[in-house]
Amino acid sequence: MFGFGQKISINLQDRNGQLNLRMEPDINSQVLFKLTASSKLAYAGEWNEQGWLKVIFTDWEEFLQRNTNRPATDYVGWVSSRYINSSQFHSTILNEVERDCYDFLESNDLEEFDYYGGGEVNFLDGILIRETYSRNNEDNKFAVVNINGRYTKLTKRFKESYIEYSNDEIKVLLFLTVVRTERPQGGHCGGELPLDINSQKELEGVAIIEYDEKKELIYISVNK
Repeated sequence: MFGFGQKISINLQDRNGQLNLRMEPDINSQVLFKLTASSKLAYAGEWNEQGWLKVIFTDWEEFLQRNTNRPATDYVGWVSSRYINSSQFHSTILNEVERDCYDFLESNDLEEFDYYGGGEVNFLDGILIRETYSRNNEDNKFAVVNINGRYTKLTKRFKESYIEYSNDEIKVLLFLTVVRTERPQGGHCGGELPLDINSQKELEGVAIIEYDEKKELIYISVNK
């Protein structure tokens, strides 16, 4: 769990002074607690691409003042990422890559990945990197990123301990570890296939983004 315990602040400019801490990452889930701009939170080690972050409410003094009889589990829950401030979850360099960036792909002679939901590197705000390949040569792997509203193409390179996407103006390095592997079902005789054949893998890690003399680290996930 990358960054477990990292402190997180709340941005309540558009929330009338309160933010819901929910049991599950869903807007219809039970509200456990009403957070304020001064509430102290820490990252609980989970997030998803729908924009939810799991947090621990760490202000025990406020717990006792407001809810003396509630169990401690009520203070571990999910908040919407739109109302939190943390440099490791939101990039100041890259914006979300829209799924319908077909015009850019077409103009750069690129083909999209469209199988098993693959070809995407995700961060809390959506798609950070969208992998593509050349229409003329499928062995030529590329990627698309959104630099403050402007799309650009990066070349993909495999290094010894990380993956690099880069061009002359920007470099993105991915450091990943497998957190879950699922065996595919089926085969000539039924049952599960060997683990190394077409296995679905969930990876988590960090992206180091270098651009215009800036450098930042963002938590990411990848499904392969």
